[in-house]
Amino acid sequence: GGLVIGLGGRSYMATLDPKSGFWFLLSAVFVAFSQMFRYIALTVAPVSVVVPIQRLSVVFRILFNAVLNKEHEVFDVWVLASIFLAVIGAGALTMDSLWLLEMLGFSGPVLAALAAPLF
Repeated sequence: GGLVIGLGGRSYMATLDPKSGFWFLLSAVFVAFSQMFRYIALTVAPVSVVVPIQRLSVVFRILFNAVLNKEHEVFDVWVLASIFLAVIGAGALTMDSLWLLEMLGFSGPVLAALAAPLF
């Protein structure tokens, strides 16, 4: 906050029309609440549960941006493919490592080496 004010952020914010200021304020409130709920979730559930659910926020962001920011956002195949990979990766975090390695065809000493804990 101090850096933004020091770099003239306050004078820039004063030039915004009230409608834009309202959206900035609303965005700040929602970001604050989302961070608060994220840390609350991490205190009551394991990271392996919270992070995949958090990764689903990407899907909702795309849906909301498609509705609210059609003229400002780029929704090409690369953006959608990246989001798809993020969701697949989040889902992979929730899977049992041994089961996943067996499904990928690993067996014997290779399976044991890949499934062994690092520390």
